[in-house]
Amino acid sequence: MQKLTPREIIPHVVRLDEDLMESLQSFASANGLFAGRFSGTGLLKTAALGFFNQVDKELTTLKMNKMVELVSIKGDISEKNGVPVISGKIIVADQDRKLSGGALQPGSKVFTAEIFIEVFDGGPLKRSFDPSTGLSVWSEE
Repeated sequence: MQKLTPREIIPHVVRLDEDLMESLQSFASANGLFAGRFSGTGLLKTAALGFFNQVDKELTTLKMNKMVELVSIKGDISEKNGVPVISGKIIVADQDRKLSGGALQPGSKVFTAEIFIEVFDGGPLKRSFDPSTGLSVWSEE
């Protein structure tokens, strides 16, 4: 089993109109991050939430074209085919305080978001395709 050791925590601010997932992907690529985790909060102008159907092995995306609070974002940074991969979950609340959650997808446009990125030594944390789930999951290499 691979052992990772925390190295540092980096604050990352996602600016107005940036795509949340693309911002995290760009940050990881620019900094050569292949093993990490992230968490944060903020405000979104639009949200894109994924749901993976475990029977059909298909991902569907719910697009929320309205302002929402980003109550929580959590996820990890790993590596697949030499490229950093962002895998995360988000919970959002609308103005009626109704919560929705799912997998972070491209299309969540930010009003503002503050994310802590924890970087690990001992990586990369590799992903590979798992035919039994239909997902790219952490490898046991």
